[in-house]
Amino acid sequence: MKTAVVTFANDLSRYEAGESRLRQSLIDLNFKGDYFAFKNFGQINCPHHSVIPYAFKPYAINMVKSMGYDIVIWLDSAVYPTKNFDHFIKHIEETGHAFFDNIGFAIRDHTSDKCLDYFNMTDEESWKHPMIMACLMGFNFQNETTCEIFKEYYEAANEQAYGGDWINNDLQVSTNPKVKGHRHDQSAMSIILAQKGIKPLHPNSTFFAYYGNPGHEPHAETLCFLSKGF
Repeated sequence: MKTAVVTFANDLSRYEAGESRLRQSLIDLNFKGDYFAFKNFGQINCPHHSVIPYAFKPYAINMVKSMGYDIVIWLDSAVYPTKNFDHFIKHIEETGHAFFDNIGFAIRDHTSDKCLDYFNMTDEESWKHPMIMACLMGFNFQNETTCEIFKEYYEAANEQAYGGDWINNDLQVSTNPKVKGHRHDQSAMSIILAQKGIKPLHPNSTFFAYYGNPGHEPHAETLCFLSKGF
């Protein structure tokens, strides 16, 4: 299947540094697919980050999808492969997608009232489902369910679903004081998966881990991606 890795790193030096590390890692591992690192919002016909936060993710993925790629792997520029990840691609081929549990956090911990309203999810329901980590996501666009998931994710890139502050100190994103803030596209994708009954993967026992997070060790031999700052 035609496979691509995609990221976005605009003109901020730390993101560009991460993108350079990602690019070199793919070269070192002799990655056989294609790699796209978009550098500005115009390249992907995307609203600016200040208008719709993190809309560049679905827009970048959609751009690569429109080029005819079957498997599209999104990586934040802080994420890079540590070893050959053919087994991860195989998982996406067979399962249709790959999303990772943000261990210890429910959707509501970091989701605004407006986002819940957009998806018609209640406050009570939002505490029952896990938040994902949107820094690494895999899509098999030959899979019908995955195409439905992505369509909802892309169409939700608007102010109501994606907009909102990272914090909720002044109850600016939720009247519920237990809510810590909003996580934009990550919140939206977490809700979409919950509503479709899709359980995210446990990261450290499968393919992905955060560097220096001892509380979630040990890491499985199958782990092949790491998030390690810039």
